[in-house]
Amino acid sequence: GRVFNGILDEIRVWNVARTAQEIKDNQTTDFDGSEAGLVAYFPMNEGSGLMTGNKANAASSASFVNMDESAWVEGYSIPATDVGVVSISAPDEWTAY
Repeated sequence: GRVFNGILDEIRVWNVARTAQEIKDNQTTDFDGSEAGLVAYFPMNEGSGLMTGNKANAASSASFVNMDESAWVEGYSIPATDVGVVSISAPDEWTAY
């Protein structure tokens, strides 16, 4: 029943605790996917299509639901309000709308 009405630039999922300073220092860093503790990294740089690759695990990708090609946007700016995930209840599958 929850809906996210916004734009996601990229998604990173870690299996280690990260400090607020680490998050701030790396919020615009492009990772290669091999960083310790990084279990999912979807940079969403494709610019087209309905799937995005996971640089931390090539065997896992994400597909977009209820999205079409017109939803892709170009560019990046640091938002005034940051959003974080407190927990994931099903680590093998999760959905973001």
